[in-house]
Amino acid sequence: MRRMIPISALFLMLLVSAISVSTEADDSDDLQFPVDEYIDKNVIVTDSNGGKNVHYHLYRHITYVANFVDTDNQSMNVKVPIRINGEYVDTTNAPILFVNSAYGYRAANVSAGGFPPVTGKNTKLALAAGYVVVESGCRGSDNQENGTYYGKAPAAIVDLKAAVRYLRHNDEIMPGNAEWIISAGASGGGALSALLGASGNSHLYDTYLEEAGAADEDDSVYASADFCPITDLEHA
Repeated sequence: MRRMIPISALFLMLLVSAISVSTEADDSDDLQFPVDEYIDKNVIVTDSNGGKNVHYHLYRHITYVANFVDTDNQSMNVKVPIRINGEYVDTTNAPILFVNSAYGYRAANVSAGGFPPVTGKNTKLALAAGYVVVESGCRGSDNQENGTYYGKAPAAIVDLKAAVRYLRHNDEIMPGNAEWIISAGASGGGALSALLGASGNSHLYDTYLEEAGAADEDDSVYASADFCPITDLEHA
């Protein structure tokens, strides 16, 4: 005679099994966006229509590569508008403004909770317009340890590409549409933004990205906004 398992016991077994699988999947992903780890922030933004009170979530100092060299630089801050003048904002399909501040090709550090890029006003305007804003750090020419410079080219562009890949890797669970990433930067950061726009999915960077532990994703961007970019190094 075959022994029957009570429905309640069977349900419990299935539930435990589902929880185990889910937990294992989460633990195995070193590049998962921390959905619930944010700080509530408010900012007043002045635009052509007057002042706007923007309430947003700040996801701070997120490392975007698995094999990082410097978490202060190889990390990003993500700002997601929640309410604008008290009205809820749906950012599920919002464009993403992707900003770097690598002036003069120096490192961009986001560990302190943010940085004031030349394009800082644009980031606030983007928040007030309902965009998701990503402030991405990267290694640069001034990174050194014990006399060894570890941010030489192509480190900066490799890092920014890895950050773009991180956004695509987490597109289903984080706000914003990773198909609408708009890169922006000024000076050396403007040149890197231009390069980011021109070199999407270039195989020249495959080895570097693999070594960094970047997500295996598309690293092209929808558009690139470049302010006074230093692209002609002989006359910069």
